[in-house]
Amino acid sequence: MNGKIILISCLKANLIESSKFPNILFIILQLGGGLALFLFSIGRLSNTLKKVASVRLKSILQKTTGNPLKGALTGTAVTFMVQSSSVTVLLLLGLVNSGIMNLRQAIYVILGSEIDTTITAQIIAFKVKMIFYPLFMIASLSVFQLQAVLV
Repeated sequence: MNGKIILISCLKANLIESSKFPNILFIILQLGGGLALFLFSIGRLSNTLKKVASVRLKSILQKTTGNPLKGALTGTAVTFMVQSSSVTVLLLLGLVNSGIMNLRQAIYVILGSEIDTTITAQIIAFKVKMIFYPLFMIASLSVFQLQAVLV
């Protein structure tokens, strides 16, 4: 009787350990599929940007990311607007891959993106109730000023 219990418990332990293999294999397949989908979408983004990009877009990007300070400020502004440094980096990846920007310009923009992430975290850490309305007014004025420049 005691031997049967030991045999059954050994069989259960062996089944449990062997069931880990399909779980690990499934996780690896999911990671591989996600990576393949990510790389496919970056390739599609690059191809689309190559088709859509104009000389005007290239000149605008050259002006806004021409030197390190302008590149960092552009990265800060873009990340501030979209509130995601990951989106900024993925967009830059597509732009560099399609040849619209070079890697040096993208590095400065990524640096600015990370600076804005730090600034945003600091703003959240501080109590901004006192300066909310002045910040809102400055942001509104800058949006109107930007619209006047672009039009």
